[in-house]
Amino acid sequence: MTEDRRWVALPATTATQNPDHWWLAFSRDEFHKRDALGAILLCASSDGPLLEFGLPAEVLRELEPDLPLGNQRPLLSFNIHRKGRRFELQLRGGRAFDLTERRGDVSWLRRPPVGMTDDLRVAENAPAYHSEPAEQCFFASLVDGVLRPLDPIDLGAEGTYLVRARKVDGAPSNSALRRLVARGGIPDLPPDFAEQHDHYAHGAPKR
Repeated sequence: MTEDRRWVALPATTATQNPDHWWLAFSRDEFHKRDALGAILLCASSDGPLLEFGLPAEVLRELEPDLPLGNQRPLLSFNIHRKGRRFELQLRGGRAFDLTERRGDVSWLRRPPVGMTDDLRVAENAPAYHSEPAEQCFFASLVDGVLRPLDPIDLGAEGTYLVRARKVDGAPSNSALRRLVARGGIPDLPPDFAEQHDHYAHGAPKR
């Protein structure tokens, strides 16, 4: 949920045999019932960075008729392929939707309020510049005086690194969500999101 209590779908999966192929899904009925702002598709692989693709509700409404839909439990399914530097969402009839420019785009979570000037709307809707972060943030556990990352990390070349650590009471149980939260991929998260992720994600009482 956003700070103004709007819902966002966060389906996540980790590629297994094929590191360039991901299957994700979420409940169509729940998405519409909660009038969600959109969805962020979280795609992870065992040896690569977390990929997030932002799809606002209006884009999902256009795609919905062409997405696979389960029979017993209506799930909107997303079949994503990486082809070189291009990411494609497979649609019915052998067609594809280009997701490449949607990577890292969550600007729609900060929609301007009704009545905002046109100039500000243009700035808000300007294409986002995506680049790999200069610093990496990740969850780690301290065992016998040694920090052990909870998820695979890629720091590039060997060398000496400055590490800033902050103790938290817990971390999201999902690997893809851990990586997204650690690097601040979703703007305006509550300051206790890492410790209270079950409360914000599922409505459970705060711990």
